[in-house]
Amino acid sequence: MSKPRPLAALTTTRVGKALGRSDAATAVVAKVENAVKTARETNPGFAGRTFTIGPVQPDGTIFTINNATDSSALFKAQLGLKLSSKLTGLPPGNFPGRATVSRERLDVLDADVMILTFNTPQARTRLEADPLFKRIPAVRRGAYIPLDLPTAIAMAFPTALSIPYALDRSVPKIAKALAS
Repeated sequence: MSKPRPLAALTTTRVGKALGRSDAATAVVAKVENAVKTARETNPGFAGRTFTIGPVQPDGTIFTINNATDSSALFKAQLGLKLSSKLTGLPPGNFPGRATVSRERLDVLDADVMILTFNTPQARTRLEADPLFKRIPAVRRGAYIPLDLPTAIAMAFPTALSIPYALDRSVPKIAKALAS
């Protein structure tokens, strides 16, 4: 089975063709694909490991991606990671590909690596102070990553520019979390 191509490949090649620069677009896509391949090969320990990822809103509402076809989930899949099966069965929330996680069900966020983004510093402080949050195994063993919003956006809206940025900013954090 072949690995999925970086998500920006189709857009980049279409734009290149429209601008009469197909060769340049192909070169950019090859460079991005090589960066993803290098990240995957440099981190063989990512293969088959589970992850959860989602945003925490200013009011404390926690969302998690529960659809493996979401761009952020596909980004991780290209690295060999897989979306936690605990999430894929959650009922959909108000946003496509996302489920709302109640405070009482924070345990569903546990995975080999747990990634959350925060729209405000206050939302992060509040959640990280919550005793139920502190009991999540990923948090206790250091496999929780509070990911900055620009990196999360780079994964969620992949382009030929954002994918290398997201790789540089997230892969070392994932490797450290999985080593804990």
